[in-house]
Amino acid sequence: MKIDASATLAILGTASSVVGLLLAAVQSIRLRELRRRTNADVWLSIRTTRSMIRKLEPEARRQNPQVAEVYGKLTELFCHLLKQAVLDERQFTEETIRKWRDADKLDSNWQEAQARQFLPTSAIRGSNKLRGGVEGSTGTATSPNPAAPADQKATLSGR
Repeated sequence: MKIDASATLAILGTASSVVGLLLAAVQSIRLRELRRRTNADVWLSIRTTRSMIRKLEPEARRQNPQVAEVYGKLTELFCHLLKQAVLDERQFTEETIRKWRDADKLDSNWQEAQARQFLPTSAIRGSNKLRGGVEGSTGTATSPNPAAPADQKATLSGR
């Protein structure tokens, strides 16, 4: 039994397709694992940054410009990392923020407000939204350090 050229090409084409599908499946699994690890690294960095922010006491920030600068850079870093966490979500909604808060991935109103800034406008619920993304009722964004007493919290301009 002799196989003609068209049958040989059909067999080779089918085999190539099967191999291609297997390679695509392996790459998909690898990509999913890479995303999972990257997301874990992002949340570890967020937790570390939150810890560093808390260590910078409000009094030291007021008295030492270098401490205030470090504090500002850490809050910028927190927001950048939070953006990455938001982009890692398949669908980012108010429910996502609530789940993050319940899981202590976010642990202050300030952090929650920063996350809300990444919501599409159509996804923001009017009554549950924190006014202006702030803690307290002053109308200015306050320190992301929830451990600081309310009277010692420094306001942040433009956050």
